[in-house]
Amino acid sequence: MLLRQLEPWIRMRFTSEAIGRALESLPELDASRPDFGALASTWYDERTYGTLLDLLLSTRPELDRNALAREAAESILRTPARGTTSGIFTLMATPALYARYAQRTWDTSHDTGTVSIEHVSPCVARHRVRGWQGHHDFACELNRQSSAVIYERMGLVGVEILSHSCTPSVCQTTYKWNP
Repeated sequence: MLLRQLEPWIRMRFTSEAIGRALESLPELDASRPDFGALASTWYDERTYGTLLDLLLSTRPELDRNALAREAAESILRTPARGTTSGIFTLMATPALYARYAQRTWDTSHDTGTVSIEHVSPCVARHRVRGWQGHHDFACELNRQSSAVIYERMGLVGVEILSHSCTPSVCQTTYKWNP
């Protein structure tokens, strides 16, 4: 996950005090700087994000993590879905193209993991991530919710997560949408 993409959502959802305390233990980041000082030209260890998420989420234990992950996914994916870009995306993006380019998309945010998307029927897709060394429960839920949002942005109706499971070797999610 790109910290630069997640930063606006973090600032909206968590207090500046919680962010400051969380980033005290992450010297490579700075709460006072835009994007927490994360440089676009620098790759950050995914454990950094996991630690940051754990620290922030611990300040809001009353919040539903699935709902938070959905909110974060919508926040991250909101920008490319506006205006003309949205119309082009809806016209050109398809589940087949998403499956074809899933690994390339994954590689823009993660340094480990192999992604595959299998269409088990015309309206059901099974996503698998294998070998993701930076796996984090909330980041996994964020990825899961992001795919649901992407399917919705394609114009698919009734998108739902049918099932999901995570083990140390593979995370799997099955999505369904209306014909």
